[in-house]
Amino acid sequence: MEFYKALDDVMQEMNLSIPEVARKSNLSDSTVRSIINRKSKRVALEVAVKISNGLGVPLDRLNDTSLGRGDFAIVVPEKDTSMPILIKKSEKESIINEIISLSDTELNEVKTILNYLKHKREDIE
Repeated sequence: MEFYKALDDVMQEMNLSIPEVARKSNLSDSTVRSIINRKSKRVALEVAVKISNGLGVPLDRLNDTSLGRGDFAIVVPEKDTSMPILIKKSEKESIINEIISLSDTELNEVKTILNYLKHKREDIE
């Protein structure tokens, strides 16, 4: 499912308007409106994470992980220092166990995200 469709589904389920999503996600109204009106199939990771956190929905709910072909709706930029992604220490063991059970396609997607984080860390240092 394209990103805009997943977001629209969540908005309908939560009975949220575009301005409400923007406010909860700390994004401009125009950014959210553009995703919906332009039927954006892909968005930047930073935007996806802000929406996910703001609405309290898992990132994979907004992403197309069901196809098993690596068709992600979230674009991971090569370099982006605007938003840290934080994981609690208590969650690390659970995450490692989940990674162990991933398919090769899913592992490649994780690798892409890890490369993104590595570049981000190097840029900050």
